[in-house]
Parts: sequence; structure tokens; C-alpha cells
Amino acid sequence: MGERTELEADIFSWINKVRADPECVVLALEGRKMRFVEGNNKMQISGTTFVNTVEGVAAIDDAIEYLENMAEQIENSEKEFDLLTWSDEAAANSKLHVLKNCTAGTTDLLTGSEIEETLRASLEAEGLGAYAESSEYGSSAAMDIVLNLIVDDGNSARSNRLNIFGNYEYFACASNEHPSYGQMTTLLFILSQDSLQAELKAAQAAAEAEVEDPPGWATKSTASELNEAGVITITFTYLMKDGSEEVKEFKMISSQ
Repeated sequence: MGERTELEADIFSWINKVRADPECVVLALEGRKMRFVEGNNKMQISGTTFVNTVEGVAAIDDAIEYLENMAEQIENSEKEFDLLTWSDEAAANSKLHVLKNCTAGTTDLLTGSEIEETLRASLEAEGLGAYAESSEYGSSAAMDIVLNLIVDDGNSARSNRLNIFGNYEYFACASNEHPSYGQMTTLLFILSQDSLQAELKAAQAAAEAEVEDPPGWATKSTASELNEAGVITITFTYLMKDGSEEVKEFKMISSQ
């Protein structure tokens, strides 16, 4: 097991806590609502220190509703979130990424960086596949980091919240002091290769049922892709009998 800081271990613990019991943080979120200045979107952090939010209390209410809905689905056996397993390889790459940003004072994503290629090779060596990335700035307490990602203020897609409650199997995170934001944390939510292939196979079956083959085709090839936004794209490429080529795409949101 790779060495984790106390903060990183606490983040991992809180992620699994909310997956097991989504309502365990509802009281903390209700408490946050009391820290807003009436009539605007400023939330009190401490004393005379306030932070501007985009949505104000509305984002917290949305998060509470989501958590209560998840808890109800778990209680009714409609949904179940497995506890995540720590990935040492992903954590090592996360640490490199966070250190690079904190040294340079930047806020780059791991996805699209030069470290991503190393990360993907490391994941493949562990039998792991696709991953989703979340970043959080400014918080140095594990519970606050997780709450901020669940609220996901200003992000209409709530992608960070969905990462926490996705059907992932592995997890890693890294955190370090940032010169501009005080603290930077990167979190990775990861699928095994087996789960990824099963997801893509199911998506391809759905695509085959929905996409109508064009008349006059000779051969057909299929490609599947799951991107970082959780969108699966199935691409059908048809070589027509007259030598031309026709492409059709089918997109669906991953269940992960």
C-alpha cells in the first residue's frame, strides 16, 4: 500500500462513507445553509471571511435532495454503491500531477497532461481501465472537500457529484499546498478493464438495436469509446458497395 497523507486517507474514508450512507452528510449541509448571508450568494467560512458561490443555497438544497433520493434507492434495494478500493499506481501519478501544479501555481487537469500517458499505462498494468477526474481547490479538511464536490456549485452537469456516486471500483487522490488557492486536491475514480469492457459491450448492443444500417453496404466496422465526461460513443463505419464510406454514431451516458 502506498504512503498516504492523513488528509488523503481521510478523503478516501469520507468518499466511502457517503457511498455507503448518502444521508450521513445531510446535517452538515443543512448547517452550511445557515452560513449564507441573506439575500446573496456569499457563504461565511470563518469570522469575517466569506466566499462567493455561484448558486448559493440552491446548490445545497439540490445536493440534499439528491442524497436523500440516493438513500431511498439504497433502502429500497434499487441501487447499491460498492466501497472503493485504493489504487497505489493511480495515487502515485496523482501526486506527481498535484506537485507539478502546486509548484508552478497552475490548475491544469491531469487529463490531457503529459502525466496522463503514464497514468493510463499504470492503470492498464493493474488491469484497470477508464477513469474520471475531479479537482477541488481551497479546502484542507477532508469532509469539506467531499461536501464541496457533492454540492458541485456552478457545475450544471454535477459531474463531480456523479463521480462520487458512480459505479466505479477503485479510487486515488492526492493533495498539496497550492500557492494561489491554499490547497489543491485531485481525485480519480476508476473502472476495472472487465467492467469497462462489459459497459462498452452493453452500449454496442444498444447501438445495434437503435442504429439502422444504410442500404447498399458491403462491410461494417465498429469502434467504442468512453470519454472523461462519461459519454459512450459507438461508431459504425460502413464501406458501401460503390466504394464510398458512411459513418453513423450512437451516443449514450455511461451508467458509471
